[in-house]
Amino acid sequence: MSERNDSDVTTQTTSWRDKTLKAAGLGYMLGDVAMAAAGVARGEKTLIGSIGGAGTWFLGGLAAARYGNPDINKQLEIQASKLEKHLKKNGVTIPDDARAQSALLANKTVWGHVEQFMYENPSELLNGMYAIGAGMLLHQSITDDFAHKGKTLWLHGVNAEAFQKLSSKFWIGALVGAGALVGLFGKEQKSDEKETHHHGVVDRAVSFIKANPLSGSAGLYMASNGFLACQFVQDFATRTSTHAGKTLKPHMASGLQLAAYIVSNSLLFFSSRNQITKQGFTHEDIAKLENAAAAVIAAQPAQTQQALLADVSAFMATQQGVKLPAEKIAADLAARVTELTRDRMQIAAENVKSFAQSEINRRDAGDAAPTLS
Repeated sequence: MSERNDSDVTTQTTSWRDKTLKAAGLGYMLGDVAMAAAGVARGEKTLIGSIGGAGTWFLGGLAAARYGNPDINKQLEIQASKLEKHLKKNGVTIPDDARAQSALLANKTVWGHVEQFMYENPSELLNGMYAIGAGMLLHQSITDDFAHKGKTLWLHGVNAEAFQKLSSKFWIGALVGAGALVGLFGKEQKSDEKETHHHGVVDRAVSFIKANPLSGSAGLYMASNGFLACQFVQDFATRTSTHAGKTLKPHMASGLQLAAYIVSNSLLFFSSRNQITKQGFTHEDIAKLENAAAAVIAAQPAQTQQALLADVSAFMATQQGVKLPAEKIAADLAARVTELTRDRMQIAAENVKSFAQSEINRRDAGDAAPTLS
């Protein structure tokens, strides 16, 4: 394989931003447990509400904590999987002998494919669960409004009585639901800073959210924390009346929930939907991807290898983390394919030599055998 200068690729470095989605997931899980505890302390008995919503959100936080910000090996598997999908789309089959040459091409079990999906889409899993949980909060708040005519979804006037009637759950559900949809369906789009520099505040905000959909989600989640703070105040006001004498009072749990969500939303603001490092893969990392690609190319018929090499090089050059031009990748792949092909031909020659020698030995043994008179 051709040698590569250290300047060809970025040296791998890590920072706190490389683990923000995973850390946010852990924080959300703590807040979700507190949310369920607050619902129990308030005496809620239905699962479709704070308790069910908290359980659903907990699953989303678990997905982000478990599968968010994967290590480099998992990132390479993600990239290899994308390459395999690209090849399959173009009618290229990866034979077993090629898969045996690279761990990145190993066949996956059903669960392996499921985990691969979750490693590629942890934020989508988080926001998907948050959308479902938000729906549960909306359902509970609207149901309560119909059951108790004195309750209102809107804050009419600024006074203590109106504040106590405010349906915090409705607004929490509405804002979280909106944030979940932004993060779920928004695609990270690169924005031209020069083009948006002279635009108005609204246009620049929209461009920012398009480029950073999780920041948009985090902003709406943070806005919902304002109503969660209202709920905490409402819970605190009932500590000596409705919930007097209880060991666990609602405000204790909702206070912890509020603190955990504020920290987690801040971390989510700096997170990315893309799970590939922005720093770029190292020399050794890219070599692993190139070895996997070369094994596939070398396994194809000779007349298709050249076209496939050009196609794979162009595809790899566009992938996140692979900060090399297509021509450099092509040169590396050509050298590796030549090496693999030469090795294969050498093995074939050795097999022929071994077979020929065994035939000579068998013939000589037959000639030397005594004949019956």
